[in-house]
Amino acid sequence: MDISFAEPLASNECLCYLKCIRQTCQCNAMTLDLAGLGQPSARPSLEKSRSSNLFSMNPMQTLLAVAAWCCLLFSPVAVLAEMVAIAGEDVNMRSGPGTSNEVLWRVGSGFPLEVVKRSGDWLQVKDFEDSTGWVQKNTINKAQHVVVRANKGTDNTVNIRAEPNRKAEVVAQAKYGVVFKKLGKQGDWVRVEHGEDVKGWIEKSLLWGF
Repeated sequence: MDISFAEPLASNECLCYLKCIRQTCQCNAMTLDLAGLGQPSARPSLEKSRSSNLFSMNPMQTLLAVAAWCCLLFSPVAVLAEMVAIAGEDVNMRSGPGTSNEVLWRVGSGFPLEVVKRSGDWLQVKDFEDSTGWVQKNTINKAQHVVVRANKGTDNTVNIRAEPNRKAEVVAQAKYGVVFKKLGKQGDWVRVEHGEDVKGWIEKSLLWGF
């Protein structure tokens, strides 16, 4: 994995994480925007067999054929997580689906979240730290963002490179929890952007939000 253990770059090039829990911020450096992506995959379509083939079988063959069809139709299909992103600033994450519930923490524009379930105009969501809460439907969108999940609990950084390979120039470094806009993907690398000044490539294994 492309994780840097060297001295960080200049302070304006080393990005850090901000998540305000009960109004207590965990970072004294840059304030960041955070976000995510995902759509459920569709169940594959199945072509109909010719009726003549089915009814030309003997009873045992017919029974086996029907059983096989049932297995195909009702077997579990892998579904991608439904990802959303916060669309406003200082959006309240609450303990339940309603404004009377406790505010657990606040998040900024772009913070990525996975949808757990829905209740009316509210969504129960989970973030990259497996923290759960509720947000109003009108505070989220489907913007494509990712968040650095590597190096939790450390001061280590991940490298943001000019090209999608480990030998490419390091253009910036980012700490755990930094969120980037997703610009594209190439193999095991993701092209990202943070603000107007930071663009580059990070290894997919170091990110969350797909």
